Amino acid sequence: MINIDGAAMEGGGSIVRLACALAAITFEPVTVANIRAGRPKPGLRQQHLEGLKALAGLSGGRLEGAHEGSERVVFSPGSSGKADIEVQISTAGSVGLVFQTLAPLALVLDKPARVAVKGGATFGKYAPPLTYTKDAFLPLLKQMGYAAKIEIVRHGFYPVGGAEAAITLEPTSSLRPLIRTEFAAESVKVVSVSSAALQARKVAERQAAAAEEALAKLGKHVDKETVYQQTACPGSGIVALAHGSSSVIGADVIGELRKTAEEVGWQAGAQLVGTVGSGAAVDEHMADQLLLFMAMAPGKSEITVPAITSHARTNMWLIEKMTEARFSCIDGRPARIICQGRG
Repeated sequence: MINIDGAAMEGGGSIVRLACALAAITFEPVTVANIRAGRPKPGLRQQHLEGLKALAGLSGGRLEGAHEGSERVVFSPGSSGKADIEVQISTAGSVGLVFQTLAPLALVLDKPARVAVKGGATFGKYAPPLTYTKDAFLPLLKQMGYAAKIEIVRHGFYPVGGAEAAITLEPTSSLRPLIRTEFAAESVKVVSVSSAALQARKVAERQAAAAEEALAKLGKHVDKETVYQQTACPGSGIVALAHGSSSVIGADVIGELRKTAEEVGWQAGAQLVGTVGSGAAVDEHMADQLLLFMAMAPGKSEITVPAITSHARTNMWLIEKMTEARFSCIDGRPARIICQGRG
């Protein structure tokens, strides 16, 4: 049994998600205590809980302490679980974070697993939009030999959620190391999403146009995609993507009260320009998500990032506690993260 103190490093819900996912694929039980310690509302929130329950269902694992507000859980991995599962999120919890919890399971599956997500948000604060996960994260994982599909049936926004998504995890018996240290943008795209309730105000078009203006510094044509959907509550968001020959860099911003559509789009575009200008091959938030897969790939992986975030350092600390993988970091502009995988 591995014991993890959730208060030892900064990370919040990511510590319990990552620890239980690692337990499921290494077949080593784990206890996580002091979950989200120091937060205004410590303990598991619904999106954490539903992700963990789905992880147990798909892997045949057993959860103890799995209830909302719980500050301690025990995850005991199993060897055979369900092939199809439904995840219900009655809040605006992040669908993207549910995917992060489940994605590593593909490394130990012997048959495809399908997850139907009902509820939750595809765009939310402090979480990757599901559009970013689908269009930036999955393409990079595919280069490592990983296969999964995400279909966004309906978008969801804060505070109601109401999203619908279909996730398919394909068995992935082995991963290739990832070396991404240089980047040159070859094409640029923005995906601007809004609820149909805001269509008369042309929110999606205004976000996209402002992002295009900010992205002019990259000197590339900007492919703009605007999406309107009937949603449970009004909301919007935008994802900006720069594609290179072997990497994808992303940036995203969500619409909020008292923030104009132009501000939303401009911020996303400027954020992407800054990341590309740093010389990094991977954006900061992508790095957080890639670390587990780098650790599971045999041999050396290396990525460059604009800066090494506290979340990335927490994830590296946790992965090293639970696997034989080892990380080293070189600060700079860009910074480097080097991983010697457990294989």
